[in-house]
This record gives sequence, C-alpha cells and structure tokens, in this order.
Amino acid sequence: MELSIIIINYNTSLLLKNCLESIFVNFPQTPIEVIVVDNNSVDDSQNMVQSLFTQVKLIALPENIGFSRGNNAGIRIAKGKFIFLLNSDTIILENSIDKIVNYLNSNPEVDILGPKLLNHDQSLQRSWFDFPTVFKTFLHILDLSGLIIKVLNFKLFKDLISKKFAFNQESDIIREVDYLSLAALIIKADKLRSIGMLDENLFFYHEDCDLGYMARKNDFRTIYYPKASTIHLGGSSSSKYQIRAYTNYFISLMYVYKKHKNVFQRFTLRFFVILGMGLKSVLWLPGFYRNIQKIGVYQKTKNTTITAVEVLKCYLYIIKKAFTLPL
Repeated sequence: MELSIIIINYNTSLLLKNCLESIFVNFPQTPIEVIVVDNNSVDDSQNMVQSLFTQVKLIALPENIGFSRGNNAGIRIAKGKFIFLLNSDTIILENSIDKIVNYLNSNPEVDILGPKLLNHDQSLQRSWFDFPTVFKTFLHILDLSGLIIKVLNFKLFKDLISKKFAFNQESDIIREVDYLSLAALIIKADKLRSIGMLDENLFFYHEDCDLGYMARKNDFRTIYYPKASTIHLGGSSSSKYQIRAYTNYFISLMYVYKKHKNVFQRFTLRFFVILGMGLKSVLWLPGFYRNIQKIGVYQKTKNTTITAVEVLKCYLYIIKKAFTLPL
C-alpha cells in the first residue's frame, strides 16, 4: 500500500461525498486506501459512506474527540507508506495523488509535502506558513493583518520587507517551508509515528503548526509542492461554532508556545494576547469589534447569529485563559 488517505468528518455529509467522489472518479494509479473517521456526526454522513462508498474504511466514533485524536485513530490502522491527512471539505483535482506520490518516491529526502490549495473559484489559498510570531498574532487579534498585507503589496514595500513578514504569494515555486496546512498534507508514515503522531492535547487549531515544530526538531524536510492542486472550501465545521473556534484558535496557540518556546517568549505572547483582547473589549463599548470574523486564510465572513454580548464574553474568556493557563 503506497498511500493511506485519512479524512476527518463532522456533520459535513455532502462535502464528504464530493471529496470522496473526487478521489474515486479520477482513480489514481497509486495503490491507495481511504479511511473516513467520523466524529459522531448527527447528519447522514455515516450512512452515506456505507451506502455509496463501500470501498472506504469507516471509523464511527461514539463522540467528537477532536481533530488530532480523530486523525490518530485513522493513522493507527493505516497501512500506507505515506499518510495523506485530508479535510472533508476538499476536492482532489485530476492526477494530483499520482503527482504527489511520484514526487515523494523520486525525492526520498522529503518527509512532508503539501499541494497547492485553491478556493472554490480556483484562486490561490495560502497553505504554507512561517512559524507564528507575537507581532503577527497581535495584528491578527486586532484584524489588521489584511490591511498590512495590502500595504505591503505596494511595490515600494514589497521589494523591501514583504518577504521578512511572509506576505509574499509565490504560489508556483517548489520550496521548503516551516509548516503546511493540514487541510491536505502528506507525510511519511514512519516519520509521523516516530514523533508520536498528532498532539491530542490540541482539540482544534494549530495542529499543523505543532507538527511543523516537531518536524523541525527532528530534521524533517517540509516541501510546498504546487504541481498538484486541491480545492479547499475552508472552515465548514468550524463555521457552525464560531465562538468556540475563535476561542480555540488563541488557546491552542498559547499551548503550542508553551510546548515549543522559552518562558520569555511564552510570557510575551500571553501579554500581547491580553493586550489585544483588552483593546477589543474596550473598543467594543463604542461599537467596534462586535463581530467575530471567521478564523482562516480563505475568507472573511460575519455570523449575524452571534450577539454582541457573546462576542465580548469571548474576548474576556480568552483574557482569563491567558492569565490562568499554566505558563
């Protein structure tokens, strides 16, 4: 078995169906197995898989155990030389699987690989990242990242400093990167198991960043490979639980810093999380920051079902966690 494709699903039946069809309609020459791990969905996801895709191995979990633990459940039974961790809201484009496996077999020094990710309209979606910094996190908290990116896209700034802050969009160059999105990521099975698989303390968000740090510590080579493409719709499960997703994003980042950074770096991150959320809480009073924007690099949407009071409580809860979580 060359490749084990592991797909985590939680209440995304239609998206999962489209994802599986994209794999089997353009069936690769590479020997594959497909494992769907269902996190106790209450829609018809499990019945859909069992009735339409009998060749798929379905792991039906009795509860939602999160992204990392769910993936690990699939990894434990996977037989492939390579593990392909894939979101349910993705569509594999023609020949991408064969291109990926052929490249890995031809370049044995590569341990982790990610394809080019595309939005629904096939515009570029960022899938490779530098490790997070306190500065970029602070900008993100205050919703200033997009503005900075627009400023840096002016040629005068772009030529001077855009690369330093990783805002460049060189989308067609094969290159080594810090870490890749887990929406679609391929890793050697033996390498993944050697580092203990995904960290199960992370329920949702920053699993990819943590894997990147673990890969760096163990001298794994991580490559962005744009010759193969995958459409990623983005945030289909998290968009239904935006307050929880937003909270998890920052709490998970603090956990990753605790795991991989020194005390000063951890303290600095906590300070600026508290400062940023504190500023948002103060500016909430005259009417600013009363909506939580969807976490992710793919799109910016506002959920009108979340009340302004719930948003403020979310900011205050993150501040509380930044004070109380072990440093």
